[in-house]
Amino acid sequence: MNKFGVCLAWVEDHIVLLATIGVLSSITLSAACRYLFSYDLNGAEEVLGLFSAWMFFIGAIRASRTRTQITADILGVIFKGGVMGFLIRLTRILLGLAICSTMAWWSVEFITWEMENGGKTPALGIPILFGKLALFLSFIGMAGYCLRDLASLFMKR
Repeated sequence: MNKFGVCLAWVEDHIVLLATIGVLSSITLSAACRYLFSYDLNGAEEVLGLFSAWMFFIGAIRASRTRTQITADILGVIFKGGVMGFLIRLTRILLGLAICSTMAWWSVEFITWEMENGGKTPALGIPILFGKLALFLSFIGMAGYCLRDLASLFMKR
């Protein structure tokens, strides 16, 4: 992996780590306030949702990078090598690229719409845009890793 790839992996891993800490902290703080002090922490769900979005979506990029995403690839198990194996892997990668690219485009439209409407969370007034950025980045990242896998597939041939 080149320096850019190492730096990108470091950023992905640390965003997931910080988001996970944020999720755990907001749940712990909310539960402590509610059950120990009988105080309802206003906006805790909003913060939890924001951290959760970043954890889930950047985690999806990380799974694509490490090739550990969940798959149900029966044909890939049956046809491991040869032309059929190559065609199955190629089809899987191209479908992933098409889906991620389409979703990235739609998320750009979603973010644009969100910016025009200026949506904010009700309790804390956090711009909803912050959570949607994770969605956009995840599909861009996963599409990039599909391109990496496509190049890797042809280099092996």
